[in-house]
Amino acid sequence: MLMRNNALIALIIINNAFASAVLEGFFPVEIDQTSTDFMNVGGGRCRNVIDGGSYYRQLRVAAELVKLGLATEDEVEDFGPEDKIRGCAKLCELEGDVCRGFDWRKNRVKSSPLTDCYFNTNFPTYTATSTSRNNYEDWLCFSKDRTFSPTISSEPTDAPVTTEPTTSRAPTRNPTAAPTTSPSTLFKPTAAPITATPTVSSQPTPTPLEGFLPIETDESSTDFMNVGGGKCRNVIDGGSYYKQTRVAAELVKLGLATEDEVTDFGQVDKIRGCAKLCELEGDMCKGFDWRKNRVKSSPLTDCYLYARYPTYTATSTSRNNYEDWLCFTKEQTLCDKLSQTLTLEVCLSDPNVCEAKADLNENGRESCDSWCGRSGLVCDKAWNDKNGCGKKRKIPCSKTGKKESICSCKIG
Repeated sequence: MLMRNNALIALIIINNAFASAVLEGFFPVEIDQTSTDFMNVGGGRCRNVIDGGSYYRQLRVAAELVKLGLATEDEVEDFGPEDKIRGCAKLCELEGDVCRGFDWRKNRVKSSPLTDCYFNTNFPTYTATSTSRNNYEDWLCFSKDRTFSPTISSEPTDAPVTTEPTTSRAPTRNPTAAPTTSPSTLFKPTAAPITATPTVSSQPTPTPLEGFLPIETDESSTDFMNVGGGKCRNVIDGGSYYKQTRVAAELVKLGLATEDEVTDFGQVDKIRGCAKLCELEGDMCKGFDWRKNRVKSSPLTDCYLYARYPTYTATSTSRNNYEDWLCFTKEQTLCDKLSQTLTLEVCLSDPNVCEAKADLNENGRESCDSWCGRSGLVCDKAWNDKNGCGKKRKIPCSKTGKKESICSCKIG
């Protein structure tokens, strides 16, 4: 049970302890000595090599502290950035083992108290300052110190804390040294890790590729996951890839595998490797093609990355045959599906619902019913609120033309 004792506020309110510039149990993933932010933390949203960097929960620090009885309205009124970062850290700590790190987003001003604390279930290992759609320079990323075991009490602990990470932070995607984690661990999207022994046989493997789905399946196919042949396509730009690479060479270049390890890679290993390279691109990469039959004697490009979610495949055109291309798409949340037709400011994203701010006056005075419907979803609930994601007043899903609204969409 959470301890809701006001004495806990000693861990987060302004006091002389802030002069030490240490955030107990956490360290910044990026350091910038020129930065004036708390602990010289560099800007950038949390990223990792497992799921790219998806947060599982977002909240407003001040409101959550008051809700849990960890601070009063008067106390949070004068909170500065350091207080809120400590508050976000405390809330992550209260989540237990599920929270491995957090982003705190600065410049979320009092006049518009928006979400400013985002929890990550995987340890952040690097940051991204931008994507093709968003700028993350005002996000500050902190990872839990894996060697630190917090004891939540009503008094601050005196145990010394180091701000040095226990593993490589991998601030860029091109490390100069091999990672401390072995490739077989890095490539563990399922219980079946990459090995030097190909898993392709006369029978299709049942092992899934975590985080990705084949666009076409063919039960008669002996390819990985019974995937059917065909180049990735989508209804927006047709299916143009933004990057192409050779899987084995790129894994070696990034320090994710050795020359000896990739020498005997089979088809399944290379598909997993292409998926890993897509993950490392973060939000930019929405799917990939892997091209088989690119033999050792001529190690050609075999991995193609796409900025849009593939929705179908093409086995041929008037000039080319694509039967040896295998197409995979990243698994999408409902908010991902909405973002393909709408510009979103997300309030809540989980597997069953997407809540986002909506300007219902922008597209012909529509309702949340029609706003969700544009992406093939249905409205579950709706609110009107000029203060971010606060949900001040509930409105019918059929209510039209409200400029400052929040729509909750689900699968019908």
